[in-house]
Amino acid sequence: MRQAASIDRIVWRVGLSDEPCVRQIYERFPVSTPSTVDDDRFRWFCKELWPRVHQSATAKGILIFVRSSYDFIRLRNFFRKEEVPICLNSEYLQTKEMQSAEAHFCAGRSRFMLYTERAHFYHRRHIKGVKDLVFYSLPEYARYYMELLNMVEESDSRASGDCNVMFSKYDRMQLDRVVGTTRVKKMMNSKNSTFVFC
Repeated sequence: MRQAASIDRIVWRVGLSDEPCVRQIYERFPVSTPSTVDDDRFRWFCKELWPRVHQSATAKGILIFVRSSYDFIRLRNFFRKEEVPICLNSEYLQTKEMQSAEAHFCAGRSRFMLYTERAHFYHRRHIKGVKDLVFYSLPEYARYYMELLNMVEESDSRASGDCNVMFSKYDRMQLDRVVGTTRVKKMMNSKNSTFVFC
């Protein structure tokens, strides 16, 4: 028997209305070949998604999730080059270092946190202060999507947070586990490249 997609099992916090707290924006980026998918993902993030996220008036408490250590290092180097102060949270940090990074992030001393799937796998920490999420890549384990989305807190300036998800036609398996088979077919075959779930 097939399990329900993670997107259907998210526990929404109910405020004044029964609307979900997080708007999920899926954006399909163009890919030349399977061998260039990592470079195409990085290029699209740097040119398209990052400028919007970084220049947003509410750019605070943004958790950027990456699946691989390779992507983590690549993005870390990009942020250093751009001189963007960012907290790093990976599986290689000691517990005290993780706690320190999370405290800086929660207090707003650092507006962004880069977080790896393996750090979540090993520690399953509930990170406080998350206002928005960016999935640079979808997790291998779909339940992590649900767990991370449920970390998003309401902001003082707006009732709902945003979750930006980057995907390509080669992310079909991860996407299927998160949004379900019916949705993934539409998302892969549509002329539109942006899909919003509320």
